[in-house]
Amino acid sequence: MRHRNMEIQKIPAQPLAKALTKPQMETAVMKLVVDSYLYGAQTCEVCDGKILGVSIHHGAYDSIHLFINDHHKVTVEVSQGMSRITVMKEKNIEDIDYILPFTKCLGISEGQVLENYSNK
Repeated sequence: MRHRNMEIQKIPAQPLAKALTKPQMETAVMKLVVDSYLYGAQTCEVCDGKILGVSIHHGAYDSIHLFINDHHKVTVEVSQGMSRITVMKEKNIEDIDYILPFTKCLGISEGQVLENYSNK
């Protein structure tokens, strides 16, 4: 059956958090962190054009830095299996969709991140 006078509605592109499911986002961020441990600093472009970067500095503790579009957003320190957020810069609610999977894969609960985010 053909519809001749049917309008086709254009749907605007969705942001990454809506376009990717939560498990897909977590997998992509976890892969970025693992690749950074294995090969050094890594970046990747996600489907909404943002560039995520992870840099790791090894020492008495590991400092893992997350960058979004070349802006340092958060640093997590990991020592003896314990993780803590040490730096959270340029808090922007749009970035939370990237920060939550990053901190989750490093063992930090969503509640801790959201509490830190609310303390501007």
